[in-house]
Amino acid sequence: MSFSFFPTGFRKPRPFRDQQNVSVTTHFCFFVMANESAGGANRVVRGSLEAEGTPTGGAALALVSGGKPVEPLTGWLEPYAADGRAGYCVYLEPAQPFEHDTEYEVRVRARTTDGQNGNPRDCSWRFRTEPEEDRSVALSLDLSAAPVKWQGQHFAGILKPQFCCSRSSGLVSQYELMAQVTKRCPGAWSLQRDWSPTADYWDHPFFNGNPNVCRERETRRVVRMTEGDGSTVLHLGPFFSHELYGLAADRPLAPDYCVGDEVLVSDKASFEHATVVAVSDADGTVTVTKLHRKPADWVLDPPNAVPLGDDPDTPGKFPYVPQCCLRKFQPTGTPVYYWSRVDDEWDLVHGQFGRRLIVDFMASPVDLSTTGSTASARGGSTRFAQATEATVLHATTCRSTNTSSPRPPRRA
Repeated sequence: MSFSFFPTGFRKPRPFRDQQNVSVTTHFCFFVMANESAGGANRVVRGSLEAEGTPTGGAALALVSGGKPVEPLTGWLEPYAADGRAGYCVYLEPAQPFEHDTEYEVRVRARTTDGQNGNPRDCSWRFRTEPEEDRSVALSLDLSAAPVKWQGQHFAGILKPQFCCSRSSGLVSQYELMAQVTKRCPGAWSLQRDWSPTADYWDHPFFNGNPNVCRERETRRVVRMTEGDGSTVLHLGPFFSHELYGLAADRPLAPDYCVGDEVLVSDKASFEHATVVAVSDADGTVTVTKLHRKPADWVLDPPNAVPLGDDPDTPGKFPYVPQCCLRKFQPTGTPVYYWSRVDDEWDLVHGQFGRRLIVDFMASPVDLSTTGSTASARGGSTRFAQATEATVLHATTCRSTNTSSPRPPRRA
């Protein structure tokens, strides 16, 4: 199969496969992604992209032709990249409602630069619209009753769906406009809730990397795998941005991994546990008991991979996760922290603009998880609690020093 229609994670089509009771005024949003090709970079050919929707027993309705929405539909096709693959995000607004209580099949066709077409099963799906029914609502209101006194506030706070992005997303000028209102109405926009500083944006293509407050000192990026006699040899390199945590690129392996240690090997899609059987600083390798998956089945970074998504005007190079990493499991690793990007964000929104922070700890840092992705903390809740405690202590014991809005220095 040369391309897939349903990428992993949250990037499912709308309406999704086999969805029931879909609104007759629904819109469409789907992704067409080229799979990796042995011949090198693989892309979806935009002009080859076609889509149609067919009601049961009816004629097909053209949705996309030649890589463009078919009138009278409106919408757009935008280039899209995620998980090391490239393609298009397609958004369509139908001009007329669909039929009630009808099953529709949406079929997408495209060609990639390697000359292949997608698997038909992966490029079509069905959904059913809602039945037609009376949706009137009866409402009884006693105007003689005492009114309810609401104690809440309108426009009291803001919510950002990403942590530490005020500068990189160009929000400072908006904050300055909001501050003019706050001078007259002190309660306006006095609260701020961000995405969790411990959550990891590994799979989100729109965010600037990852807040990544906590990593583990022992984590290494798997550059290459080979099989030995009853073992798997992991050729290792430092994880991206290791220098921000005070870790040298040539840090020896021997202090971090000992024979008999239980370790976790994981890429974005899978993970396995293994036991260390040998460590070689000379070769930059850790040999573990043989993994069930073959080396070719693991998703590794391409040679000479570099971090993605870094914004030079925001402190810290918090990249998307390497495809495959080696981590300590038992005994667990040693947490290390990098605070500059956190300080810059909170000094700005709290120190300069005076907002009270609502800090949300919703997921484990990836280095502390049981699977190598955001999940329950490795070693039980204690591991996650320690990272959370460290972040809270840092936030409550460090004085804000940001009295203006300077641009942080660019990294060399």
